[in-house]
Parts: sequence; structure tokens; C-alpha cells
Amino acid sequence: LVLISIYSCFFFFFFLMIRRPPRSTLFPYTTLFRSTGTKFLGAIIGDHTKTAINTMLNTATVLGFSCNIYGAGFPDKYIPSYTWGGCEISETYKLSKAEETASIVYGRRDKTFNSIDKKLFEKIFNLTIKERKEYK
Repeated sequence: LVLISIYSCFFFFFFLMIRRPPRSTLFPYTTLFRSTGTKFLGAIIGDHTKTAINTMLNTATVLGFSCNIYGAGFPDKYIPSYTWGGCEISETYKLSKAEETASIVYGRRDKTFNSIDKKLFEKIFNLTIKERKEYK
């Protein structure tokens, strides 16, 4: 009789779990396929851009090409290409230094930083001069 009641309790709870999982933070799978209708955007980070460990970015932050972002606090939502710094100070990241860093990174991936890459870096640097001047 005790054995039958143990089995009946087991099946009772088993079928309850199958029927409808509990709505608890312990069971996050209950919302896996539920659409909220909202869209989220993290951050857009340009190629060759780096952030320091624990750098905080706001939602929808845009970091341009070849930036180095660091420091406490949240930086602006838009950081133009070739910016070095954070929310407290920022300056233009020197083109020669950016190319040198990219060359090292390419080497780690068994690739060569060639003249086409150099022209691309120079073109983007020249196209974004006005943005950097307005940013400061």
C-alpha cells in the first residue's frame, strides 16, 4: 500500500511538470520560445577596436574603426574611429601606431599586413578626421 502511494505521488508530480512548467527563475526554459515583440541592440564595435577589461558600454553604443577604449564609467554612445581613451579623456589614436598594432595582430593569425590594408587604414583615418575634431 505504501509502495503504491509513493508511485502515485511520483506520477502525479511528473504529470504536473509535463503539463505546465513552473514560472520561476529556477526554470528559465519556460520563456525560451515566447516572443516579447521588442528588439535589443548591444553595441556596434568597429574592426580593430579594443576595449579594456571591465569596460562598460551603454546599449546601442557605436565604436568606430581602430579605437582603444578604457577607463571607469560609461563612454559616450558614439566614439569616432581612431579614438584613444575613455569617458574622462580621449585623443586621436596615431595612424602609425594603429598600423603597427594591426600588423602584430595579423602576424598572430599568420597573415601579412600589406599595402592594401595600409591604404584602407589611411582612407578611414582621413575620412573620419572631421568626426574626431567634432567629438573633442
